[in-house]
Amino acid sequence: MHIIPIKLKILIIAFLFCSLSSLCQEYSISGLIRDSITNLPIPYSTVEIMRKGKGTASNSSAIFTFSITSDNISDTLLFKALGYIDKSIQMQKFQFDSTNTISLKPKIYPLQEVTVSPQTGFSQTRILGNYDKKVYGGWRMQNWMQIAVYIENDDNSNVIIDNVSFYIRKDGNPRTPFRIRIYAVNSISGNPGKDILKENLIVKPKKSGWFTKDVSKYKINVPDNGCFVAMEWIYTDEKYFDFILIREKKIRFYGQALGGHFANNDLENTWVYGLGHGWKKG
Repeated sequence: MHIIPIKLKILIIAFLFCSLSSLCQEYSISGLIRDSITNLPIPYSTVEIMRKGKGTASNSSAIFTFSITSDNISDTLLFKALGYIDKSIQMQKFQFDSTNTISLKPKIYPLQEVTVSPQTGFSQTRILGNYDKKVYGGWRMQNWMQIAVYIENDDNSNVIIDNVSFYIRKDGNPRTPFRIRIYAVNSISGNPGKDILKENLIVKPKKSGWFTKDVSKYKINVPDNGCFVAMEWIYTDEKYFDFILIREKKIRFYGQALGGHFANNDLENTWVYGLGHGWKKG
C-alpha cells in the first residue's frame, strides 16, 4: 500500500477548497443601453441569459445591473428592445469593474402600401378576445413579465384594431404603468412572434376595472391567422411592489393584477413570458 505524505494531503485539500469556492464567486455587470445612431438611451430594454433562465432590464435611464456567478462566464447575454435589432454578447467581453455601453441598431420597417377609398355604408364593429363580463381570479406578476391573449380572425376578414382593453382587478396596484404589445403569431411555435405595434406604448390606468386604450392611429390590421395582445409589466417605481400572503408565505409581486376567466382546454389562448424563459402557454 502506498502512503501519501501528510504535506501532500494538506495541499490536495486546500486545492479542492479553492476550486469549490471559485465556483461560487459572484460578479456584477452594469451597463447603459443606447441607440447606435442617436446615442440616446433606450429605457426598459431587457437583458437575458436564455440557457440559464435569468434576466433583468434597464430602468428609465437605460441603465441595467446584472449579477452572475463564475459558471456563467462562458454564457451569452441577449439584449432586446422594442424597435431594435437583438444583440448577443459573450460575457467574457464585459468589463466587470466599470459601466459597459451597449449600442442597439434600430429596425428598419418597410412601408406597406395603403389604399384610401371613399367609405360606403358603415363599418362593422367586432369585439374579439376574452371579453366575458364575469371575471374569475386573475394574474399577479413580477416586473418584466408579459401575458398575451390570442385574438382570432376566424373569417379572415379585413379587421383593423380600434382599441384594446384590459381588465384591472382591485387588488395590487391598479395605477401601475405598463406597456402594450401587439404581436403576430409565430407560424412555427404558435406563440407571440414579431411586433406588429412597433411604438413603445406605455400607459397608466387611473383605476381598477376595464382599461381601454385607443390604438386606431396605428392602423393595425389583424393578420388572417390572428394576433396576440399583451400586457407587459415594466419596472417604473419601487412603490408598485407589494406582498401578498399565499399559504402562509409572503410573496413579492409587482404592479396590478390582470383579471382572468376560466375556459375549456380547447379554448386556452393565453401565453406568459418571463425573462430568460421565453414564452410558455398559460
